[in-house]
Amino acid sequence: MRILNRLFILSLIAISVLAMSGCVSKKLLIKPVDKLEKVVVSYYGADGKVDREIAVANEEKLARELYAKVVQTQAKTISDPKEMDSQESSPQFFITFYYSDATNDKVYSTETGQFIYRRLGGNGWVGGYNGQVLALVTELDKNDSFSFSLHLVKRPVPANFRGVSFRQWDIEKQPVLTQKDNAHSWDGNVLKVNRGILSEKLWGEVPTSGRPFVLLINGKRVYGGEFWTALSSLSPPGDGTIIFYDIPPEGGDVVLYKQNK
Repeated sequence: MRILNRLFILSLIAISVLAMSGCVSKKLLIKPVDKLEKVVVSYYGADGKVDREIAVANEEKLARELYAKVVQTQAKTISDPKEMDSQESSPQFFITFYYSDATNDKVYSTETGQFIYRRLGGNGWVGGYNGQVLALVTELDKNDSFSFSLHLVKRPVPANFRGVSFRQWDIEKQPVLTQKDNAHSWDGNVLKVNRGILSEKLWGEVPTSGRPFVLLINGKRVYGGEFWTALSSLSPPGDGTIIFYDIPPEGGDVVLYKQNK
């Protein structure tokens, strides 16, 4: 009995010491992943200012992976940091997790990117080392450093265009859609665009007989296809890439490109 009492007293002392030092194990993110709406990664440039941001929608796998990796961090809480425990270095990046209740959490990295933390009141913080988060953020930045442009073939469209390589099609100089429209998602393998925005861009541009297009990625032609309207009574050809751009929204986003691996 005395041994048990001593163990109990020692446990209380240990808990008291941790509480007094402000160092208690705690997760970085508390809200469940089903409340997540989107994730935005902000990258700092050499001048110490944010120079680019990448948004990841909640339905994308990477958004949930980032959430999961941050939650898995073996974190500690320092509510009243001493000089050696303060987090004052310029971050390499920070991640904002937006939730459906209009709240958000911001998780910062240190200048090396290996340590992540969430700021508390005053100079306090909760955080820990997690190189897996840095790896995901780095991969996201690499995959997002690409450009695309969608071009329609000039009118009048030659009747024999299907018998000619898309690399020789005469396309409009002005694209109907690019990455600057912020209507796409790109995971390094599949390029999707918002169907509603694409429909707006193509309004009045696609006749009932369809209209060919060419997709450029990083300035190079990757393939050619045809846009058709679902309202057409004509039947599109059986070969080639046909995209019905104006089917109802429940049809999902339009997959413009899928990289062969």
